[in-house]
Amino acid sequence: MITSIKLKLRGAVEIMLFMPGAEKAFRGTNFQSMLRSFLIPLCLIPYGIWGITLTHGTELSELSKLDGLNDIPLLTFIVITIAKAILITILLITAMYYFAKLMERTEYFYDYISAGNWIIIPGMVPSLVITGVILTQGQDWMGIYMLATLNILYGLAVSTFLITRTLNIPWELAGACAIFDLGINETANKAVNLIGINYFA
Repeated sequence: MITSIKLKLRGAVEIMLFMPGAEKAFRGTNFQSMLRSFLIPLCLIPYGIWGITLTHGTELSELSKLDGLNDIPLLTFIVITIAKAILITILLITAMYYFAKLMERTEYFYDYISAGNWIIIPGMVPSLVITGVILTQGQDWMGIYMLATLNILYGLAVSTFLITRTLNIPWELAGACAIFDLGINETANKAVNLIGINYFA
């Protein structure tokens, strides 16, 4: 178990560094292993919610498209955020499975899902940097905004690389999938924001 965790963590870090062969750490992932990998995002939900609340009432709330949730009760915000995360996950998994089936790459689908969950751990490093800047230099919102934008672009690049390597498809198609994923998240944030403004604010 420890050896497997070390292997997958190393593979996740290598994906974040765009290293060829990083996908080998996730090859042969079975259904049970893929399901266990969802423990990672589940355990990090509190950090994600806390991070979003740090931007309430700031210019960064416009970047996340959640500025309409600034004034709703915290418990309601938590429930809405978790519900949104679950719905987005189901939608993205369904869409990516359909794509993998279309490309005849379903044998790699569990590898892709597992890798996507494991890279959340090293992927927290840029997020922690932004959080640290917010906590120490809270009023430099322009600088923080630029960091957050760069983090989104870096995330797109990592997502493209991950999809390319794990599903074994051309990077152009992988880039389209990564942009599609980002679009789904942006649309979901706008929908949640609209719900918060109309029903809970």
